[in-house]
Amino acid sequence: MRRLSDYYGPQFYKYSARRRHIEKLVLRMQNEQPKHHGKHSLRILGGNVSDTSNYPYMAAIIINGRLWCAGAIVDVNWVLTAAHCLNYVLHVSPLKNLGKYVKIRVGSTRPHEGGILVDVAGAVRHPKFEEEPVPHADVALLKLKENLPLGTLVNIIKIYQGTVQPFAQSFVSVSGWGASKGSYTAFKDPTPDLMTARLKVRTQHFCTDAYQLVNGLQITPDFFCASLRNGTRDACLFDAGAPAVQENRLMGVMSFGPEHCGHQYQPAVFIKAFYIRDFVKETIAAYKTNQELIEALAEAEPDFYTPHPEPAEEMSFLNEAPQMIDE
Repeated sequence: MRRLSDYYGPQFYKYSARRRHIEKLVLRMQNEQPKHHGKHSLRILGGNVSDTSNYPYMAAIIINGRLWCAGAIVDVNWVLTAAHCLNYVLHVSPLKNLGKYVKIRVGSTRPHEGGILVDVAGAVRHPKFEEEPVPHADVALLKLKENLPLGTLVNIIKIYQGTVQPFAQSFVSVSGWGASKGSYTAFKDPTPDLMTARLKVRTQHFCTDAYQLVNGLQITPDFFCASLRNGTRDACLFDAGAPAVQENRLMGVMSFGPEHCGHQYQPAVFIKAFYIRDFVKETIAAYKTNQELIEALAEAEPDFYTPHPEPAEEMSFLNEAPQMIDE
């Protein structure tokens, strides 16, 4: 991806003075419960209130006591989310010490109550992850300190194993606790309920035109886009990391979207499962215990770790398909 002079980055992690100011404010926030603001609550745009049993794989990423992103349970003690969701906390903590600031809530429709609140042992970001000009290879795995009690309300979502990503004009379900617009108030008013929106997958041509013509951003084959053309449904602030699901399979992870949620011509952008599933398999296989992960992170850079230090063995994220791993 490349940035032209009039592009200022995605909404979900935009390096602007306003965003940095908001982050400083959030750092000072205490572990307080958000207030319910009724019909005026900010939420996933055009979504419907969801039942936990219908989306048992959903996880709320709580940083410093505040809702920050969404995630998906992909193993008994691993949660998949967007890598850029960790950028904020990595300013004050290395990956091996995330448990001090990051918690995961599962089994609840509300991010700050009910269900199970689990500590994080550490995190692994995709080895190709880049922060600017836009998130690239934008996925990370959070390892939980304890195994989740799988059942009706808490369960794993399987990652799509095919080579054909969701067809254009088909629909994906996207769930999250996000806001309906990016603003200062969004940090104070996270939606109290899990919301789900059914979004239409757009053609690559539509997606490319939507961003290149407006922002100069080139959408590469590792992404797919989804929205409703009239802008009545969309993913938004705090929905980063949310899974896009089709036929009970994770098809992608929410990365970024338009500067204003529900933009009529700019859809939400997801990283395809095809480009991240090897990373998920290899990471989970490499770190069976919390101690193995902590020791590996202690030897690596404090803000970046890859399970494959030799570049020759890394997946070429943009230019070629990854090598598939047999089950």
